[in-house]
Order: sequence, then C-alpha cells, then structure tokens
Amino acid sequence: MENEKQYFNLVNKVLTEGVNRNKERTGVGTKSIFGANLELNLKAGFPLLTHRKIFYKGVIGELLAFLRGHTNVNDFKSLGCNYWDAWAEDDGNLGPIYGYQWRNYSGFKIDQLRNVIEEAKINPQSRRLYVTAWNPIDANKMALLPCFHGFQLLIHGNHLNLLVNMRSSDVMVGLPSDILFHALLMLVLSNELDITPHKLIFNLGDAHIYNNHLQFARTVHELEIFNPPTVKLNYQAGIDNIYNNDFIISSYKHNAAQKLKVNV
Repeated sequence: MENEKQYFNLVNKVLTEGVNRNKERTGVGTKSIFGANLELNLKAGFPLLTHRKIFYKGVIGELLAFLRGHTNVNDFKSLGCNYWDAWAEDDGNLGPIYGYQWRNYSGFKIDQLRNVIEEAKINPQSRRLYVTAWNPIDANKMALLPCFHGFQLLIHGNHLNLLVNMRSSDVMVGLPSDILFHALLMLVLSNELDITPHKLIFNLGDAHIYNNHLQFARTVHELEIFNPPTVKLNYQAGIDNIYNNDFIISSYKHNAAQKLKVNV
C-alpha cells in the first residue's frame, strides 16, 4: 500500500502547488508542476495500483510491442494493446516510436536494450546503463514524441534500481500505466540479469492533471486501496521471446474502473 500512498502524495502536490496552463497542446488545460519525483519500492509490493482498475493486459501488450520494436498499431493490437489508435496513420503506421529506438536506434541497427543488458552482465557498476527513445533526427516521423524518453539501470549488490525520465506525465490517466509498464520492464531486466527488482524512481518534467480529471483527482485519496497483487514473470527464452501469458498476475483486488478521457 505504501507505493499507492506515494502516488496519492504526488496527486495532492499537483493539486495544491500546480499552476494553471490553459494554452497547452490539447486545449483542455491542466494544473501542472515542473520537476516532480516519485520513488516506489518493489520489495514493498508490486505497484499495480488498486484505487481504480488498471487494464494491465493492455500495458503488458504495449511493453511486448516495444520489446519487439513494433511501429504499426496492428501489431500492438495483436498483443492486446488497443490505445494507440488515436495517434496512428490510416495504415496503422506510428513511425519510429519508443521500441524502434530501443532496438534499432535511428535505423542504425543499434540495439540499445540488448547492449545495456550485455554491459550490465560484465560491468554491473557502470554508470552508462542508459536507454533513450529521444531522437531529434526521427522526431518529425513519430506519431507521438516519447513521454518517458529514457531509463537508467543502477545495480547495487543483487538489486536492480530503475530511474525513468519523463518530459511529460498525465498524472491521473497515463502515470498509473507508466508505473506498471516500468515495473514490468524491471521484471524483464531482472530476469535477464538474475537479480531482484528494488527501487523504481521517476523524474517527471511537466507533471499535470487535466482540467477534465480534476474532479476525480480531488476525491482519489478517499478511495479504498488494497494490498498489491502478486506479479511474476515465468519465462527463460530471452527478451525476444516473451509472451503475454508469461506475466502471471494474481490476487489483484481493486475498485471499479474510472471513465477518464485520454486527452489527445
């Protein structure tokens, strides 16, 4: 429950300290803070939030699509992720987004993800274990610029810590899924490196609550929260051969889903 309380603290910080930004890209308007942090402890429980139902199957599908370097929305859908449609072209093309940059940076056959895993195996104390999706060369080809644009591994003893850098964070809709996404990614990386996931830390640039989510945000702390579920990864075949049913989620107790609009 401690991880969920940390999330609630961030929501409250945006509500109490945020400034109104009514000329932002979507036109909806936000309450926003700049330079926020969120630190979660996977040893205290897996951060699949419970105050509302999180559709985790879509997040798993998105992670798998990124791991495979997919760039077409139809491939995302085949893996169970159905929320990229709003940004896709008529033929489903998304351009060289996240996973493409992870696995084939700028088309140069630079597999950042594989390189980081291999480097971590031989030099676990390296300060260069970083993967970036931010690429100005390809920016105008991307359907959506990356919100979580880079992550860094820090290995201490037998524990993996992951630092995620985000330029923009939709605190009510996007962030709970982003938390789950990176916690699942930590399971994948930990499995590859035979270590234990520990701290998941987010550096948030513009952390905002959209105006049409404010009503829910003001009452979110009143919702009951539950013990976190158990989440395990059951595979041995490497990052290119993970499938949806390799993620085993049990005892996920939650409140009802909330109809919060995704602002495009």
